[in-house]
Amino acid sequence: MPPTLIEQLVASYVAKKLPTSIIEGLLKGKTVTYKNLRDGSRQDVFFSDDGKRIVHHSHGYMVSTPYEIRDNQFYERSGDKEYGTSIYRMRVESGFRYIACDSRDNGYCNWEIIRP
Repeated sequence: MPPTLIEQLVASYVAKKLPTSIIEGLLKGKTVTYKNLRDGSRQDVFFSDDGKRIVHHSHGYMVSTPYEIRDNQFYERSGDKEYGTSIYRMRVESGFRYIACDSRDNGYCNWEIIRP
């Protein structure tokens, strides 16, 4: 699936924006895999119960940022800026896919969240 505009996801009626409670169940206290829909690269991301988001990059490199789940999005901080990400559940033949739309991606949904 290539990157998709948020408006296309919603208009298609196969995608539904997840509410806060479902996002918490999907992410909080769990490790998920982020798949970049532009280049296919993957990274494991752990969302701790106490608000730390730890991204495991290749070659053992890790980055930790604070996160918060509220208002039907998860927010992360980078320096003094806060960025929101909406997550959509899409129905596909084999079940569901979770697509993340980061506010920094100019309206595109460039990430798939893969649960273990």
